Amino acid sequence: MIENTFAKELYKKYIIRPIQHKLQRTLIIGIDGPTASGKTILADNLKAEIEKKGKKCFIYRLDWTLISRQDRLRDLEIINNTGATLAYEGAFHMRLSMVESFLKEIRETEFLKQKRKIKLEKLYSRKNDGKINGKSLLNFDLDHVIILEGHYTSETKLAKYIDINIMLLGDCNELINRKKNRVKNYRASSEVEDYFNRIDLPSFKNHLKNFTFASDIIIDNTNFHK
Repeated sequence: MIENTFAKELYKKYIIRPIQHKLQRTLIIGIDGPTASGKTILADNLKAEIEKKGKKCFIYRLDWTLISRQDRLRDLEIINNTGATLAYEGAFHMRLSMVESFLKEIRETEFLKQKRKIKLEKLYSRKNDGKINGKSLLNFDLDHVIILEGHYTSETKLAKYIDINIMLLGDCNELINRKKNRVKNYRASSEVEDYFNRIDLPSFKNHLKNFTFASDIIIDNTNFHK
């Protein structure tokens, strides 16, 4: 309920106005932030609000761009053996060029005032053992709002296509606890902490250092009750 109220307020302040003024372009919203900061919940609730107003909405999950779980586990083994950290996960474990191509296709299609079936293939699939065989289809027309949800929407190559970029942040201990709770059925707490401290945290710190200025709205979501 609280997260949904949050989405309603964001919708009223930052999304309804561009829609009402009938922008001559598809509204694209980015939701960036570290692991467990609330990106998925916010994206899902924003989608519900947008569709309530009669607009179409498509969520592009940036997790779709992950490399296979097998490849990431191999990298993690190397990191564990050397005691190193991963300086920027987005460069090594994500195929962000896929998102860039998707956004470019959206902007080109709207410029031509066309409808188009956009096929998304070779997506990372959690449901299928972390393999790269997921698919999605977007029947795109100019009445759509596009939400990009996941790490690194503030990267320059993506941000240049985005109208509103939202950055969710939170206290590290709170984020670790949320992540532990989310994966408790299949991952040990010690593994979650280790991964967070050696991959999630250094990667996102570097991301913030380089791309903070691409965020239009920055929200401390440590206490999501507020």
